[in-house]
Amino acid sequence: MLLSLASLIYNWRSKKVKSPDDYYKCIYGFHVHKATFVLSLIYLTSSALTTGTLIHMAQNDLVITSKGVEIVSYMLLLSGNHFDMPWLYMPYIFVFTFNSVLQLLYSAYLYLTAFQIIGPGNGLMEHWDQFQAVPEQALQASITLFSQTASGIYVLWIVFRSWQYLRLKLKKVEHFKSQMTESKLAIKNE
Repeated sequence: MLLSLASLIYNWRSKKVKSPDDYYKCIYGFHVHKATFVLSLIYLTSSALTTGTLIHMAQNDLVITSKGVEIVSYMLLLSGNHFDMPWLYMPYIFVFTFNSVLQLLYSAYLYLTAFQIIGPGNGLMEHWDQFQAVPEQALQASITLFSQTASGIYVLWIVFRSWQYLRLKLKKVEHFKSQMTESKLAIKNE
Protein backbone atom coordinates (compact mmCIF):
# COMPACT_ATOMS: atom_id res chain seq x y z
CA MET A 1 0.00 0.00 0.00
CA LEU A 2 2.86 2.37 0.81
CA LEU A 3 4.53 1.46 -2.50
CA SER A 4 1.26 2.16 -4.31
CA LEU A 5 1.00 5.55 -2.65
CA ALA A 6 4.64 6.39 -3.46
CA SER A 7 4.13 5.36 -7.08
CA LEU A 8 0.96 7.41 -7.27
CA ILE A 9 2.64 10.56 -5.92
CA TYR A 10 5.69 10.12 -8.18
CA ASN A 11 3.62 9.66 -11.32
CA TRP A 12 1.25 12.49 -10.44
CA ARG A 13 4.16 14.93 -10.15
CA SER A 14 6.24 13.67 -13.07
CA LYS A 15 3.80 12.66 -15.82
CA LYS A 16 1.08 14.43 -17.71
CA VAL A 17 -1.86 12.99 -19.57
CA LYS A 18 -0.80 12.98 -23.22
CA SER A 19 -3.73 11.23 -24.89
CA PRO A 20 -7.16 9.78 -24.11
CA ASP A 21 -5.51 6.36 -23.92
CA ASP A 22 -3.41 7.46 -20.96
CA TYR A 23 -6.55 8.70 -19.20
CA TYR A 24 -7.66 5.12 -18.72
CA LYS A 25 -4.43 4.33 -16.90
CA CYS A 26 -5.81 5.74 -13.66
CA ILE A 27 -4.91 2.83 -11.40
CA TYR A 28 -2.66 3.84 -8.50
CA GLY A 29 -0.16 5.91 -10.37
CA PHE A 30 -0.11 5.37 -14.10
CA HIS A 31 -0.58 8.77 -15.73
CA VAL A 32 -2.98 9.83 -13.00
CA HIS A 33 -4.84 13.12 -12.83
CA LYS A 34 -5.66 15.17 -9.76
CA ALA A 35 -9.16 13.77 -9.21
CA THR A 36 -7.83 10.23 -9.22
CA PHE A 37 -5.02 11.27 -6.91
CA VAL A 38 -7.45 12.61 -4.30
CA LEU A 39 -9.80 9.62 -4.58
CA SER A 40 -6.89 7.20 -4.34
CA LEU A 41 -5.69 8.87 -1.16
CA ILE A 42 -9.18 8.48 0.33
CA TYR A 43 -9.31 4.84 -0.70
CA LEU A 44 -5.83 4.02 0.59
CA THR A 45 -6.62 5.64 3.94
CA SER A 46 -9.97 3.92 4.38
CA SER A 47 -8.55 0.58 3.21
CA ALA A 48 -5.72 0.82 5.73
CA LEU A 49 -8.19 1.55 8.54
CA THR A 50 -10.46 -1.29 7.47
CA THR A 51 -7.63 -3.79 7.10
CA GLY A 52 -6.19 -2.91 10.49
CA THR A 53 -9.58 -3.21 12.17
CA LEU A 54 -10.45 -6.52 10.52
CA ILE A 55 -7.08 -8.16 11.22
CA HIS A 56 -7.33 -6.98 14.84
CA MET A 57 -10.81 -8.50 15.18
CA ALA A 58 -10.20 -11.68 13.16
CA GLN A 59 -9.98 -14.95 15.07
CA ASN A 60 -8.74 -16.93 12.05
CA ASP A 61 -6.63 -16.53 8.91
CA LEU A 62 -9.53 -15.74 6.58
CA VAL A 63 -8.90 -11.98 6.49
CA ILE A 64 -5.15 -12.39 6.00
CA THR A 65 -5.75 -14.91 3.20
CA SER A 66 -8.21 -12.62 1.42
CA LYS A 67 -5.79 -9.72 1.67
CA GLY A 68 -3.06 -11.95 0.23
CA VAL A 69 -5.29 -12.77 -2.73
CA GLU A 70 -5.96 -9.06 -3.21
CA ILE A 71 -2.24 -8.27 -3.19
CA VAL A 72 -1.45 -11.00 -5.75
CA SER A 73 -4.25 -9.87 -8.08
CA TYR A 74 -3.08 -6.27 -7.70
CA MET A 75 0.49 -7.28 -8.62
CA LEU A 76 -0.87 -9.02 -11.73
CA LEU A 77 -2.75 -5.82 -12.57
CA LEU A 78 0.42 -3.74 -12.29
CA SER A 79 2.30 -6.26 -14.44
CA GLY A 80 -0.45 -6.23 -17.06
CA ASN A 81 -0.41 -2.45 -17.16
CA HIS A 82 3.38 -2.20 -17.32
CA PHE A 83 3.95 -4.97 -19.88
CA ASP A 84 0.82 -4.15 -21.90
CA MET A 85 -0.85 -7.49 -21.19
CA PRO A 86 -4.51 -6.58 -20.56
CA TRP A 87 -5.67 -10.13 -19.73
CA LEU A 88 -3.73 -9.89 -16.48
CA TYR A 89 -6.45 -7.45 -15.40
CA MET A 90 -9.02 -10.25 -15.09
CA PRO A 91 -8.02 -11.69 -11.67
CA TYR A 92 -8.01 -8.17 -10.23
CA ILE A 93 -11.41 -7.35 -11.71
CA PHE A 94 -13.02 -10.55 -10.40
CA VAL A 95 -11.41 -10.51 -6.95
CA PHE A 96 -11.98 -6.83 -6.21
CA THR A 97 -15.52 -6.84 -7.59
CA PHE A 98 -16.40 -9.76 -5.30
CA ASN A 99 -14.69 -8.17 -2.28
CA SER A 100 -16.17 -4.72 -2.83
CA VAL A 101 -19.69 -6.12 -3.18
CA LEU A 102 -19.20 -8.04 0.07
CA GLN A 103 -17.90 -4.87 1.72
CA LEU A 104 -20.92 -2.87 0.61
CA LEU A 105 -23.31 -5.58 1.80
CA TYR A 106 -21.51 -5.77 5.13
CA SER A 107 -21.52 -1.99 5.56
CA ALA A 108 -25.24 -1.89 4.72
CA TYR A 109 -25.80 -4.56 7.39
CA LEU A 110 -23.80 -2.49 9.88
CA TYR A 111 -25.88 0.62 9.13
CA LEU A 112 -29.15 -1.29 9.49
CA THR A 113 -28.17 -2.93 12.76
CA ALA A 114 -26.60 0.27 14.10
CA PHE A 115 -29.97 2.01 14.03
CA GLN A 116 -31.88 -1.16 14.98
CA ILE A 117 -33.71 -1.30 11.65
CA ILE A 118 -33.00 -5.04 11.57
CA GLY A 119 -31.81 -7.47 14.20
CA PRO A 120 -32.68 -7.83 17.88
CA GLY A 121 -31.04 -4.60 18.99
CA ASN A 122 -27.56 -5.85 18.25
CA GLY A 123 -26.18 -2.68 16.76
CA LEU A 124 -24.50 0.49 17.89
CA MET A 125 -27.63 1.87 19.54
CA GLU A 126 -27.60 -0.98 22.05
CA HIS A 127 -24.19 0.15 23.27
CA TRP A 128 -24.83 3.90 23.04
CA ASP A 129 -24.35 4.45 26.77
CA GLN A 130 -21.06 2.62 26.57
CA PHE A 131 -20.00 4.75 23.58
CA GLN A 132 -20.86 7.91 25.49
CA ALA A 133 -18.65 6.73 28.33
CA VAL A 134 -15.84 5.72 25.94
CA PRO A 135 -15.89 8.12 22.94
CA GLU A 136 -12.96 6.30 21.33
CA GLN A 137 -15.14 3.25 20.71
CA ALA A 138 -17.82 5.36 19.05
CA LEU A 139 -15.14 6.96 16.87
CA GLN A 140 -13.74 3.55 15.92
CA ALA A 141 -17.21 2.28 15.01
CA SER A 142 -17.87 5.36 12.87
CA ILE A 143 -14.50 4.99 11.11
CA THR A 144 -15.27 1.33 10.40
CA LEU A 145 -18.62 2.19 8.82
CA PHE A 146 -17.13 5.00 6.73
CA SER A 147 -14.11 3.01 5.61
CA GLN A 148 -16.20 -0.02 4.63
CA THR A 149 -18.53 2.14 2.53
CA ALA A 150 -15.83 4.32 0.95
CA SER A 151 -13.60 1.35 0.20
CA GLY A 152 -16.37 -0.66 -1.43
CA ILE A 153 -17.56 2.22 -3.62
CA TYR A 154 -14.09 3.28 -4.72
CA VAL A 155 -12.94 -0.26 -5.50
CA LEU A 156 -16.00 -0.68 -7.73
CA TRP A 157 -15.03 2.56 -9.48
CA ILE A 158 -11.45 1.36 -9.99
CA VAL A 159 -12.73 -1.98 -11.30
CA PHE A 160 -15.03 -0.15 -13.72
CA ARG A 161 -12.13 1.95 -15.03
CA SER A 162 -9.98 -1.17 -15.30
CA TRP A 163 -12.68 -2.88 -17.33
CA GLN A 164 -12.90 0.15 -19.63
CA TYR A 165 -9.15 0.10 -20.14
CA LEU A 166 -9.23 -3.64 -20.80
CA ARG A 167 -11.90 -3.18 -23.47
CA LEU A 168 -9.87 -0.38 -25.04
CA LYS A 169 -6.78 -2.60 -25.16
CA LEU A 170 -8.69 -5.50 -26.68
CA LYS A 171 -10.18 -3.22 -29.35
CA LYS A 172 -6.67 -2.07 -30.23
CA VAL A 173 -5.50 -5.68 -30.48
CA GLU A 174 -8.39 -6.55 -32.81
CA HIS A 175 -7.70 -3.46 -34.91
CA PHE A 176 -4.03 -4.38 -35.15
CA LYS A 177 -4.89 -7.94 -36.20
CA SER A 178 -7.26 -6.70 -38.89
CA GLN A 179 -4.58 -4.34 -40.20
CA MET A 180 -2.07 -7.20 -40.31
CA THR A 181 -4.56 -9.39 -42.17
CA GLU A 182 -5.26 -6.64 -44.68
CA SER A 183 -1.56 -6.01 -45.24
CA LYS A 184 -0.91 -9.74 -45.78
CA LEU A 185 -3.74 -9.92 -48.30
CA ALA A 186 -2.37 -6.86 -50.07
CA ILE A 187 1.08 -8.46 -50.28
CA LYS A 188 -0.40 -11.69 -51.68
CA ASN A 189 -2.38 -9.77 -54.29
CA GLU A 190 0.74 -7.96 -55.41
